[in-house]
Amino acid sequence: MNLFNKKKLKTFGNTAFYFSFLNIFESFKSKIKIKTEKNKNLRRVVNIMVERDLIVSIEKPKIISKFDKESADSYQRSKYYIIPLLENFVIDPFEDGLKKKTGFNDFNPPKEETQTDITIDRIKFTIITSPSTKRPQYALVYDDIKNYVEYLITEQQRLKRIKDITNINNEPFISLNLLIEKIKNSIENAKVGKEGIKQRIVYDEDKIPKDIKDVTGFALNISRITTPDIDGSARIYVMAKKINEEYHENIKRFEELIKVRTGYSKENIPDERKEVIITEIPDYLFLVKIIPNVTPSFAKIINNLIYETPTGKITEKTGILIKAQKGVNDPIIEEIMVEKDKKKYVSLPRFSEYLNRIKEENTEKTIRFEIQALHDPA
Repeated sequence: MNLFNKKKLKTFGNTAFYFSFLNIFESFKSKIKIKTEKNKNLRRVVNIMVERDLIVSIEKPKIISKFDKESADSYQRSKYYIIPLLENFVIDPFEDGLKKKTGFNDFNPPKEETQTDITIDRIKFTIITSPSTKRPQYALVYDDIKNYVEYLITEQQRLKRIKDITNINNEPFISLNLLIEKIKNSIENAKVGKEGIKQRIVYDEDKIPKDIKDVTGFALNISRITTPDIDGSARIYVMAKKINEEYHENIKRFEELIKVRTGYSKENIPDERKEVIITEIPDYLFLVKIIPNVTPSFAKIINNLIYETPTGKITEKTGILIKAQKGVNDPIIEEIMVEKDKKKYVSLPRFSEYLNRIKEENTEKTIRFEIQALHDPA
């Protein structure tokens, strides 16, 4: 699809959005460099550099409430053109510029969470920077503990006597402290991700001028990207951010209307993957993939075992092994543990069964939808 094809010209509300691009292209063809990102049915302009001011009018979207051609047109414009325009020309470059002004980056993180206030166009932005750390993949932790326990049980049956195992009434037990240490070591070994910084930007909505807060549209200069050093950039950013959020909400509304037409939902999850083509709207074809998932919450499973509050106080959330270590009485502790010679031991077979049980208790069936446009996103 040619973005500048006159035959496929459509208008954005009362704004000739595509017509603006058409004029840009034809009037300044020799001065424009265009980079496009292609993904089958998605083609969007992500960077345009020109030698003179080019203005596009952006307006607040009409709320989508019906599954009809007008809503489909609005959805398509929102997803493939308006949102990429706002995010690539205004929101992302402005936020990136603010974050750079803090002086922090992945190689120069703060020691603790730090707030940096920057005022532009009389609007105060607070950039909150905090050091990021690697996080454990709890599925790997669970598998490691489960395999470790099964290995000890198998080896004990084969050799009758192995290191770290204590036989009590012909049943293999492991020291409670050793088991807790093993789980904590597994958590450390399963940490992945990058160490650097996380940043987010906040501003006080109540202190935003009314003409910005209640904006229904604005003129966007797409001959340049909106960085914090450009006069009026903060006002443009706040307006773009607000309108962009409304476009995203419209996309969610329309996609919910698509999903409901499949007949599937979180209350009606299919047993296997399904595909449904929605043809209700003329000129539009939507392929919906319905993907059922059985998803264990491995973080909850591991926390069930060894979670500790920051203060060390015992609560309902405290892990069962930590409760046992602290001498708290609990039916589960009595079920899987014994005390011998003033030391606490965990039954390996019973602990293995307990792992299976809490995995089942913390597993839920979920549904995921993937929506793909089969029509030409003109």
